[in-house]
Amino acid sequence: MRPIRFIHAAGLHLNSPYSGLRDPGASVDERLRAAPFEAFRNLQALCESEAPDFLLVAGGVFDLADRSVHAQLAFRDGLAAITGAGTPVYLAHGKNDPAAAWLPAIDWPDGVHVMGGRPEWWPVIKDDEMIARVQGVSQLSSSLTQTAASDFHEATNAEVFALGLVSEIAVPEQVSSDPFEGLPDLHYWALGSPRDGAPESDQSRRVLATGPVQALSPQQTGPHGCYLVVLPT
Repeated sequence: MRPIRFIHAAGLHLNSPYSGLRDPGASVDERLRAAPFEAFRNLQALCESEAPDFLLVAGGVFDLADRSVHAQLAFRDGLAAITGAGTPVYLAHGKNDPAAAWLPAIDWPDGVHVMGGRPEWWPVIKDDEMIARVQGVSQLSSSLTQTAASDFHEATNAEVFALGLVSEIAVPEQVSSDPFEGLPDLHYWALGSPRDGAPESDQSRRVLATGPVQALSPQQTGPHGCYLVVLPT
């Protein structure tokens, strides 16, 4: 395999309000409302400076209750800047930003690959060579059942770096069971921000959840941002 560099991001929460502060004041409230958009611009700047082979976005672009035309167009325009600089984008919609919640007329830029409602493989081409394959799936509607681990497919070519991209794996009916049982053994699994009760990362199986990029309350402590993954030969 050739060296690969990619960025794994999720949980932008564009236009979502910051909660947990009592009477922060108009100027502070305005800055907090703008913070997710600033975090997204930081992600764009990281793509420009690091020039990764591709960017994975595992859902959480916005929250369903706070979706807006402004947030959707800002995201589209940001992706246009990223792809225009030479970085293709692979996008999986999640439960809080399902495909049905997006503007019907939104025109995705060239180089943005949006996952469908069933797991399928997408090639990553660079310099006329397939350097990786992404198996991704989107949540089409918030009311639909999420994709189970067993719905994904095994990689058929061990010579090509294989990744999985999904916002969230369905929680098994039996809480004590392994949430990732039946998940194909790919080289990397890119998950979104884990919600309460949802399966989180399992680094031993290279299953990583990331986000949110920007905290939305004082309770969301700890590191925020995205993963820059560098794979040597």
